[in-house]
Amino acid sequence: MHALCAVFSLALGSSLLSPPVCADVIVAYEAASREDAADVDVLARLVKSDGTLGWDAETPLVVGASVHTETSPAVVADGAGGAFVIYELTFTEGEHTGDMDLVAQHIGADGTLLWKGGEEPIALATSEGKESNPVAVPDGAGGFILAYEWEDETGDTDVLAQRVNAEGEPLWMTDDAPALVAVSPGRERDPVVVPDGAGGALIVFVWEGEDGTTDVMAQRLTPDGQPAWNGGEQATDVSATTGNERAPTAVSDGAGGALVAFELEFLEGEFKGDVDVMGQRISADGVLLWNGGEQPSLLASGKGIERRPSAVTDGAGGMIVAFEYEPLEGDFAGDIDILAQRVSPEGRLLWHDGEQSAIVATAEGLERAPQTVALPGGEVAVVAEHEFRNGDNAGDIDIVGQRVGADGQLLWNGGEKSSMLSGATWLERGPVALLDNDGRVIVVLTSIGAEGEFEGDEDIWATCAAGDGSLPWNDGDRSTEVAGSTLLERNPSAVVVK
Repeated sequence: MHALCAVFSLALGSSLLSPPVCADVIVAYEAASREDAADVDVLARLVKSDGTLGWDAETPLVVGASVHTETSPAVVADGAGGAFVIYELTFTEGEHTGDMDLVAQHIGADGTLLWKGGEEPIALATSEGKESNPVAVPDGAGGFILAYEWEDETGDTDVLAQRVNAEGEPLWMTDDAPALVAVSPGRERDPVVVPDGAGGALIVFVWEGEDGTTDVMAQRLTPDGQPAWNGGEQATDVSATTGNERAPTAVSDGAGGALVAFELEFLEGEFKGDVDVMGQRISADGVLLWNGGEQPSLLASGKGIERRPSAVTDGAGGMIVAFEYEPLEGDFAGDIDILAQRVSPEGRLLWHDGEQSAIVATAEGLERAPQTVALPGGEVAVVAEHEFRNGDNAGDIDIVGQRVGADGQLLWNGGEKSSMLSGATWLERGPVALLDNDGRVIVVLTSIGAEGEFEGDEDIWATCAAGDGSLPWNDGDRSTEVAGSTLLERNPSAVVVK
């Protein structure tokens, strides 16, 4: 285990006489060999509330380490201090060579593997096609609901789903097949799962036609896995425009439906090539509620490109959406900032009278990949990458954050700048942001060696931000090194467990 690189910048914020502790977090990640690209395993760590490592602090927990390739872990809390880990398994030898399945393991609160004596995972999806891109949420009864992509031998891709109980038993099976979310002649991909609060779920996804155009679609599955909308024969078109809709994000509306945000690229007319962020609310029975269902609501449409929306509930039936904004002209052309807007349950824009979004991060650098965390009282924390463009740190990438009040006001550092959440000389990328039980924000990220002895190395780090933006772990001096061996550790998924 090597030491973390020196931090050149600390987060701002008041120090506390009794530093707060954060929640425990289970992190699953890929660990890849430098010599063999196919030698990738899934490992896990417990990060304790004080930022130290739990279970066996010296050795990570081996979740999946067969002779095959394990990738893309998705972690779901089990409600009892442990977690389910779902991941891809690609066969590298034998009669199934090249096939990709989805498998899972259950980690107990003490770090014990619970399924099949810990010797092997359970199989969730093992057809002759390729199953990939798992996303999952708790089902409210101790298990989880999983959605994923299934690709057949012709290259067609569909979205399927499965509900699994705490014992690892699949509950949605018809003729030995999982629940079918969308199986049209087009390609369905990029699923997002939203629990409906009744044991079922809404699955939002991208549909791609033969001509390459894309729409955002949705279907609801009942607690027994039956598609509920349109007689189960087709999904509902959430976007309903002539442009390309993609990159959906969705949250529960608290009434069995969902609020959806997505990118819209204009394909014709005076705005051809422009990209805006749009939104729509879909009810529990599949009715589009905004604008009479005829068109989505415009959430952000500045004189530039709006993209990569990330949404959370505002706690009052609406949502808060953060996104990237890139001006195309003027003094700031080529810059990338993070903006945000709050949307009411009726689709009204609430910040700045709907005339402009809240400016979350506009430093002299490139802010990208926003992640949102819903805070109590309708507030939100927005975490993002920040790349320096000029000066001694040009090319460096750090993780920054800002807390936004329910009225759209920036709360950290007097609203003048973001807080530095992880600012070492390594390149910090791909933040995964979580809310702990007391309103603090935990961030798990991949850190890449930029130069010197560790150039090209990849590790997993984590940090915690208190309510004032200060960092209680390691005296605020550095992030916690979750995984830092000679392997390439990357692509983390994480969940708060208590």
